[in-house]
Amino acid sequence: MLLIMTTEEAQEEQAGSTKATLTEDRFAAPDLALQYMAGFADRARAGVPIKLVLSGSIISGIVCGGEEFFEWAAERHRSAQDTLDPEMTELSEWFAKTFFDAPATEYRERRESLDENSEPDDTKNCYIHLRDAVVVNGPHVTQLGFTRVLLSQVAAWTIGRIS
Repeated sequence: MLLIMTTEEAQEEQAGSTKATLTEDRFAAPDLALQYMAGFADRARAGVPIKLVLSGSIISGIVCGGEEFFEWAAERHRSAQDTLDPEMTELSEWFAKTFFDAPATEYRERRESLDENSEPDDTKNCYIHLRDAVVVNGPHVTQLGFTRVLLSQVAAWTIGRIS
């Protein structure tokens, strides 16, 4: 027997028989291994060489902790204060304390508050920090030094380093 349906009847049947399923957008969430790697670097103050693929470029460097990144940023910012006039030096120091010293202190206090029985929640890590980083865009390699990368923007990664 041949069953012929109108388009409307077929749509109604399909709508009635299709069950909604829950899905998870894994592409919106950072790679769990990178989150754990960032957390390890924060606690151990050590990391591995890594290559991160982002939209249109590759960043390579040594994974480091957030504390080390923000300490470097504070030091780098303060090293430029010698060239400022006295009025700007006070503002510049406030900037360094607010945007670099405070996060470095947060990372340090978090690290120091952990004991051997603590279970850190590395899934909350949104950034990975690199030192001696370079970015590769086509044939061009640019030295970045310390770099903070948003984990949700990393499309792929591998262990190793681009020199």
